[in-house]
Amino acid sequence: MQDTLLYMNLQLFAKDGPGGEKTEPATSKKLDDVRKEGQVAKSKEIITAVSLMALFIILKVYVAVLEPNL
Repeated sequence: MQDTLLYMNLQLFAKDGPGGEKTEPATSKKLDDVRKEGQVAKSKEIITAVSLMALFIILKVYVAVLEPNL
């Protein structure tokens, strides 16, 4: 009974057609169109992401150093 509760067919999440898994790299025209639409990571977003990752790494190191003292 427990096995049936955890069973999930992952094929239901796979996309067929547009938006599915890409097999070839994008053409230069497609990349230019995406840039014109503004669908690229901006430097502000990248800085925020790197800052968050650095914060989590620092916290992990800090907790690891304090843990033996507890």
